[in-house]
Amino acid sequence: MKNKIIIFMLVFILLAVPVINATESFIFKQNTISTLEVPVFEYDLSKCSTCTCELTIDYPNGSNMIRSTATTITGHYAIYSLSAVQNSVIGTYKGDLHCTNGVDNGGATFEYIINYSGDELSTSQGLLYIIFFVISLGLFLLTLFGSLKIKWKHHRNEEGKIISLNELKYVKLVLIAVTYLLSIWISFLVMGISRNYLYIDAITNLFNAIFWILLSGFFPIFTVTLVVFVVNFVNDKKLHKALMRGIPVR
Repeated sequence: MKNKIIIFMLVFILLAVPVINATESFIFKQNTISTLEVPVFEYDLSKCSTCTCELTIDYPNGSNMIRSTATTITGHYAIYSLSAVQNSVIGTYKGDLHCTNGVDNGGATFEYIINYSGDELSTSQGLLYIIFFVISLGLFLLTLFGSLKIKWKHHRNEEGKIISLNELKYVKLVLIAVTYLLSIWISFLVMGISRNYLYIDAITNLFNAIFWILLSGFFPIFTVTLVVFVVNFVNDKKLHKALMRGIPVR
């Protein structure tokens, strides 16, 4: 389905005012067909039936997409269709439209944005991203520190015999699982921030790959963790009974 977005700016055909700068940005969804419609008027704001317009668009990196390409004039609009390929790169594009009615010349410059969703994120949504990221990162570091700090082995005496069970190792297993889940969540958040705000394909693709790699490893790691938990729980029950009977255990 075409995403039709109209860029509202006036193109006055005047030698005295050759360029009108647009102050608004418009959002297109990545890899979709879109239509640029720029209103074109004569000096007295009447329909410019004799106008011809040429459009130049640059990619976000400054390279040229199209140069002095003819647009279709329909009613009050200069129209140009953007293909899905032309909308494949995330970022801010710059457009430059030049028109003439055979006597006077005029034009307008404008910008439009290609992003992952096709929606414009508000400042409040951006703040939510940051808040979620900071909280998640803090929890990640806390659980990571806990999982590294807690010892795994049971308490032993100088002879190497077990004198008491270390039940905190089960907390260690839980913290390891939570740390892994938080790493998946953080990679998803960073991917979202990059897609919707930074417009840096390399970072987006990197964290997209990290997210799917971590997600694909979730079930194997969860299964291994569960097996380790159950096996150790059963063994510790046996060790507990042995210690209660006074049987030395190494």
